[in-house]
Amino acid sequence: MGTKIVKERMEREPENGIRTKTILDLLQSFGRTTRSKTDWSFTYVLDAGFENLLFRNASMIPDWVKASFKRDLPKEIRRA
Repeated sequence: MGTKIVKERMEREPENGIRTKTILDLLQSFGRTTRSKTDWSFTYVLDAGFENLLFRNASMIPDWVKASFKRDLPKEIRRA
C-alpha cells in the first residue's frame, strides 16, 4: 500500500495512515491532469467526507492546492 512511510504509519496508526494515503492519492491525481505551469484541469471530489478530511489534515495539503478548491458545484451536476 504505497510508500514505506505510508506503510509504517498504517501499522502504527491505521486511521491516520488511511487519511495520509487518501490525501497522497488525491494530490497525485492532480498531477496526472496538470503536468506543467500552463496546464489546467478540473477535479471533482464527490464525497461528503471530503471537507472534514481537509479540515482535519490541512497541514498535509500544500497551500496552492487549498487555494484552488471551490465549494460550489457546477449547475450541470447539482441535485435538483
